[in-house]
Amino acid sequence: MKRLIITLLVVVSSIVACYGQNMAIGTKVSNIVPSEWYGAQLSVQNEPVLVEFFHTANRDAAARAAELARLAAKYDGKMKVVVVTSQPREIVEDLLNTASGYFVAIDTNRKIHLAYGVKYVPYSVIVDSKGRLAWLGNSKTLTDSLIEDYIE
Repeated sequence: MKRLIITLLVVVSSIVACYGQNMAIGTKVSNIVPSEWYGAQLSVQNEPVLVEFFHTANRDAAARAAELARLAAKYDGKMKVVVVTSQPREIVEDLLNTASGYFVAIDTNRKIHLAYGVKYVPYSVIVDSKGRLAWLGNSKTLTDSLIEDYIE
């Protein structure tokens, strides 16, 4: 019974997240075209991408920098990891200067945030190898096993 209730809560919260973010699983998503790239520029060719929306004022988002480096290393060659922030380079530079293995998109005009319907951080999106939305939600709920389910 407890398992059923937990499963129902997860399903309902996923539906609410999808509705709140105004995106549907399986739909094509926008390409990531930021105001500028911090460091290397992302180049994707038929591979999954984890997109993490980030803001330094949010403790949970800021704490994910090390986790994103771990994910980028673990899934190197299987999935790209991109951090998208609406903050200017000067604000995020110290924290992201240690970026290891992931790409950083500076989105000061918030075009990427708007295209993906981002309303809170930390927030992640997994885009499959065909450019379709595979998963979206609070980054704190994203696990390795969940990622592995979506990266084919």
